[in-house]
Amino acid sequence: IDVAEAAARHPAKYPDEILVLAPAQVREFVTEERTRLLDAIRKRGSIESIGELADVLHRAISRVSADVAILEKHGLVHVERKGKTKRVSAQHRPILVW
Repeated sequence: IDVAEAAARHPAKYPDEILVLAPAQVREFVTEERTRLLDAIRKRGSIESIGELADVLHRAISRVSADVAILEKHGLVHVERKGKTKRVSAQHRPILVW
């Protein structure tokens, strides 16, 4: 709990240990589809492309790509770009809503 409190007060000092989000940030990105997306990535470790992830989720590539961008913005996924391909993996760290 000490690390969580310290991270909440000074999130820049703990960027790799804990993800600190404001409630408004959480409301922006927590949707049923994004939760399914995160679950799919975590179950597989990583996904080789947005197209593969869209196939797994039975969703349009454009919507999955937009959701991945939002999750990346908030530090919940890591996207490795190789040309037009985006490899997506989950960030594995605790999330503190503060």
